[in-house]
Amino acid sequence: MESNFMAGVQKPSQSAIFILQQLQSKAINAKKLKPRQRALCVRYLTAEMKYSQQDIAGLIGITRETVSRIQKGNREQDSWMLTETDEREIAVDLIQKADALFTMLVKQGRYKDAWNVLREKIETLQSMGFYSKVPLKIEGQMTLMEIIKNANTSAPLQIREEIASGGNGGRMESFCN
Repeated sequence: MESNFMAGVQKPSQSAIFILQQLQSKAINAKKLKPRQRALCVRYLTAEMKYSQQDIAGLIGITRETVSRIQKGNREQDSWMLTETDEREIAVDLIQKADALFTMLVKQGRYKDAWNVLREKIETLQSMGFYSKVPLKIEGQMTLMEIIKNANTSAPLQIREEIASGGNGGRMESFCN
């Protein structure tokens, strides 16, 4: 089982610098590189070192056309990567839309549908990593405010406020009436 300490540590075989040093010292053969290792080296040499496609091809032992193809794949992969800010914006948008729909359904008296919206919102936020999937275990006695203060402070303020207000933007009283 990998500890949290090791979670951010990269294996040497996955480090572009390590791979390039091994290639330079002839410790490994360029032909034996896996596609992922080649892509990693191309990404590093392109972005960090500003090497030309021809220079990269010579270092890694592939053709310039292969370098071009790998760079295209790297760009496509990068375009699909969400930043932490993107994820937070998506989560806030989800909360706002789900809360608006929840309120509308409650006003219409569609309580079962409203409950489903609330449940799906929580499940989606859990799958995105904003809410814990298991209940928080508390040793001893703590007030709700102490629990919130000890909660993950990296969550956006809106999400922490939502947790503090009961999980549905403070609209629980309209659900109960």
